[in-house]
Amino acid sequence: MIRVELRYAIWLAYSKQDIYSGKLIENFNDLEIDHIIPKSIDENILKEKISKYSLGKEFTIDSIENLVPTFKIHNRQKAEMVFNESNERFFLAIAQEKKERVEKELTKVIKNLKLKEKVQFKESYQIADTEHYGIRPTYFNSKTLVALNGYLPSKFDRVGSCAIEFYEIGSMISLNHEVILRLINGKDNSTLKEQVLHYYDDKNERAFVIIGTSSLHLKKEAYYQFIIILDDFLIAYSNYLKKFDVFWGLESLEAINAEGLYKLKDISQVEWDFLIAYSYKHDVERHTDNEFCFNANPNILIALDKDESIIKFKITCYPLITSQLNNLALVWYLPQIQERKFVKDGKVWTAKQALNWVEKLLENFKKEDNYEEKEKNKNVTHRTIFSPLMHSVRIFLARSGFKA
Repeated sequence: MIRVELRYAIWLAYSKQDIYSGKLIENFNDLEIDHIIPKSIDENILKEKISKYSLGKEFTIDSIENLVPTFKIHNRQKAEMVFNESNERFFLAIAQEKKERVEKELTKVIKNLKLKEKVQFKESYQIADTEHYGIRPTYFNSKTLVALNGYLPSKFDRVGSCAIEFYEIGSMISLNHEVILRLINGKDNSTLKEQVLHYYDDKNERAFVIIGTSSLHLKKEAYYQFIIILDDFLIAYSNYLKKFDVFWGLESLEAINAEGLYKLKDISQVEWDFLIAYSYKHDVERHTDNEFCFNANPNILIALDKDESIIKFKITCYPLITSQLNNLALVWYLPQIQERKFVKDGKVWTAKQALNWVEKLLENFKKEDNYEEKEKNKNVTHRTIFSPLMHSVRIFLARSGFKA
């Protein structure tokens, strides 16, 4: 097996390019080192080629001048295929020409590894908070063998991430928002150790850890440092998620899905019809004296700022999975990231502000004399018109896991 230092040196010496296609091998993990003269060649035939090509007495099947970089998939396709003499001479000449550069890169790699062995991480801890839109809070925590550098959720962006570097094995893994959330939620039923530890070798004092899509072996000390740092990061991450929820008024609201939909409250079909009718009355074409106007259809209501360039809030309704067809869930959309910066000056509303507006409007509506009569008559009208559609939607939502 070709050691990793030599593989890395060959990769650099050939400018990270596949010898056969000329394409850039961007990821080191996609690299494979190919033998121009295949390893499976008969020993006597190899001796004949060494003599015929004037390769020198020191040439072996694993010599630098017989090794070239390629993509793994290309090498699998080539397999044990033998080049004809013309192709062999061509690629051996390239490898011979690159030999000196490979050796120089190998010297650098070995030197850097020796320097790294002398320098370990220092203990450090820092959280840099921020209230500015577009700048996320940062987290850094390191001990002697492990360092974690990450982004925390902000008031404007719920999504963060982190990268964890392991000094002793020279490796790094990254965790995205979804993996971090699974770890946070998993702590309700198990410890962090139980979530990530696959097994522990008592004899060699090594832990085999699986986290996200990554797996690695860690010595005892590095493993415990990793657990301590990651656990602290998850606590900080969870606290910043709560700040996001408080800022947007989501603390007591149910998340409908991961796309940013939240249930505001239960309403009736008559109430939803009133909201849509109100939006039609104050739509963008009529430009009423209100500070905002609407763009709506029977299924969705969009409130626009008075200049009509920013969505103030957006709501829709879902049928509840109950026996009563006309019971609906009023749902609020989390604003797009680029619009969230306008929440501080009131151009964009939080969920709490949208809910307060809805409740105040419906309260006035219920004071009307004919409200109770509409409620009594709604079943006949809506069962006749909407029953087949609502039934299909209810089935879809039930299969999607939505619950009232």
